[in-house]
Amino acid sequence: FAPSRSGIPSFLLGISLLTMGCGQSSTPPQAQSSAKPAAAAPAPAAAKPADVKVTVEEKVGEQAEAKTEEPAGSVRDLSVADPEAQKEPLLAKDEPDEEAPVETPWGRFWFCWTACSFSAGILPGQALFTELFVNAGIFGSMCGDKGNGCKDQYVTMTGIFQTGMSLTLFLMLPIGLLFDRYGAQMVGAGGALICSVGTLLVWGSILGAAAGMDDSTSSLFVVGVLVTDFGSFLNSFAMYGLVWHFPGRQALFLALTTATYQISAFFPIIIEALMKSTGVSLAACLFAWAIMVVFFAWICWKFVPSQLEYYDTAKKVLGMPLPKPPKDFNFCKLIRTAWEVLRLDTKDHVICGVAIAFGLGLPMCYQSFTAPFGKAIFGSEEAGDKLSNIYVWLNAVLGCSAAPFAGHLVDRFGLMKFCYLLAGMLVVAAGTIYFTNWACQVTCMAMLIMWMLLFQLYFFRYLLMYVPPNRFGAAQGVYIALMCTCLAMPIQFVAIGIIGALPQGASAYQLPFLALASIGAVAMVAYAIYFSTHPPPEIPHLIGDDEKDLAKGFGCDTLEEVAYVTRNATRMEILKKLAKQDADSIKDVIKSIDTERMMEMMNKRSVDDIADMMEEAGGDEEEEEAAEEAAPEPVKEEPSKQEPAAETAKADPVKELSDKMIASLAAKDGDAIKNMFMTEPVEDLDKVFIFWEDNLPPKVQKDNEKAFNKLIPGKEFAKMLRERPDLKKLIQNMMKREMDKKIAKFRGKK
Repeated sequence: FAPSRSGIPSFLLGISLLTMGCGQSSTPPQAQSSAKPAAAAPAPAAAKPADVKVTVEEKVGEQAEAKTEEPAGSVRDLSVADPEAQKEPLLAKDEPDEEAPVETPWGRFWFCWTACSFSAGILPGQALFTELFVNAGIFGSMCGDKGNGCKDQYVTMTGIFQTGMSLTLFLMLPIGLLFDRYGAQMVGAGGALICSVGTLLVWGSILGAAAGMDDSTSSLFVVGVLVTDFGSFLNSFAMYGLVWHFPGRQALFLALTTATYQISAFFPIIIEALMKSTGVSLAACLFAWAIMVVFFAWICWKFVPSQLEYYDTAKKVLGMPLPKPPKDFNFCKLIRTAWEVLRLDTKDHVICGVAIAFGLGLPMCYQSFTAPFGKAIFGSEEAGDKLSNIYVWLNAVLGCSAAPFAGHLVDRFGLMKFCYLLAGMLVVAAGTIYFTNWACQVTCMAMLIMWMLLFQLYFFRYLLMYVPPNRFGAAQGVYIALMCTCLAMPIQFVAIGIIGALPQGASAYQLPFLALASIGAVAMVAYAIYFSTHPPPEIPHLIGDDEKDLAKGFGCDTLEEVAYVTRNATRMEILKKLAKQDADSIKDVIKSIDTERMMEMMNKRSVDDIADMMEEAGGDEEEEEAAEEAAPEPVKEEPSKQEPAAETAKADPVKELSDKMIASLAAKDGDAIKNMFMTEPVEDLDKVFIFWEDNLPPKVQKDNEKAFNKLIPGKEFAKMLRERPDLKKLIQNMMKREMDKKIAKFRGKK
């Protein structure tokens, strides 16, 4: 599990999948965390040439009102919070129809990528770092008068690394929840600082060993490794703050993100080369590294998107907001529901877990004992250094070149054939591990490294076939914790104990390695056969309210209704699409929404259902509004200097109601706004919002939206909806118009 820090934060993506459909956008715009389509906020206006006069044309159903021409410049009076609108005609602004496309911030990406690479900690280069720490004298007191490099010293250090790895993986679930709650910027910068503190503790243990106080300071190494590993895993989630900045490039983004772990494997090579060429000590190198990581914590804070930016960018990409995570997590409930999901296929999961646990035996032991194993079988210190260097180089090169693109292999050949590929790698490793031959050992290392990299992908795809998207994060965390603590780690510690108990020599490593390789190969081959004869369920299992939770995101009660709304043949088909964990798949589902069918389903939902959705989102709305800058104070309207027209057009009731609403927004008169919604005809209110959508620039609409949401929060509008059920029609009309725009945008239409 060492390289698994680069796994997708599925806790977050599982939540985001719940907002793909029309249901989250079906909530009125005051419910900020569920949607902002339009119920009280105008949608982006279409761009209009500067030399064309504004024409108001309103439609309700199939009836169209007569066109009314407005004198040039009159529409500028509709702005609540845009002072510029008072200085120049609105039509001269030539605002775009839609939100500007998300720019791909490659420069920002590389800053974050570099920061995460430098903050990856010790695990990526463990094979070579072990040798460096042994030579520095850490746990050297265990060798007595023999000097550094005895087997007991290696065994103890390997046990520390394995313990740190298992504890860190056990904390993957809360790390994902921290990402959801505080965002990539916080966890990225905080993780880098924690990693720096851990590196300083390791540095202190090296100074203690150099001063002959290893007995007293070796405990610093233990704590330092644990802290560094935890900070590394926490920091790795910083990259996923940029996931929505790369729509359409998800495969490339994930490949480059995965590479941060493998690139960091070069650091011990660089440190060793620096020590040999300049004579600088390992302690000095680690101290400099710790200070650099502090600098990269600042880089994370500077360049990693904040949580607010993360959600704003997701909204631009998807056309609708992601829901905010709950402020308080019921951790015990998450564990219980995850366990309930996993128990539905206990036999499959136990067999898979046992096979992977035995399969992990040799890869994890080999990377920890690379240097002493090389010394033992080839008979020299130089051979051990060479073997560990080759391992680190292979880990970096294969991790950056081959592993990130393995997802395409799974898509092309299927998960069952991929399972046989993993089994074949362990068979090759078992056939080459025992030979004292450089070609055999390099081949063995290549197979073990690729297996470590690829089994994570297999495990991720495997679990997607059993667990619904809204349970995926918790289920993955529970499964990893159980597999590590109950299966993989005991196997590792038994192997380490056997190596420590055997007499010094090549057999002390060859025999346990051969046993691990043989058992792992047999277990994986047997599992591959089992998996091919016992395929996973066609769709993930749903428990409790899972189906209702997933369907609610589309304004539906069941997945059959969702399939109807998205024009999918069956509930099985739509659930398979929902189970895909990437932004492009989310957009594909959105494009398939039929808004007419969506309205048909929404008509079946009661007013109370819609009001409940708005109330649930009320808290997140207030939090988001508080985080944003306050809108500028409205500018008092100045009399137009334009001479009145010779003939005054007949008064337009829609324009009059619009002016009245704008004036109330400018005056921050919430009671007046509420009174309009409770007394004015719903058809007229709808016409006002159509007028705004057609004639206001996007920035002005957004400012008006903010002003409205502050005066009439989501919970208050839900109360109004219950008092006046006719408002449901207004909400549906505005939702449909907004969804039509977003879907047309995704389909490349205007």
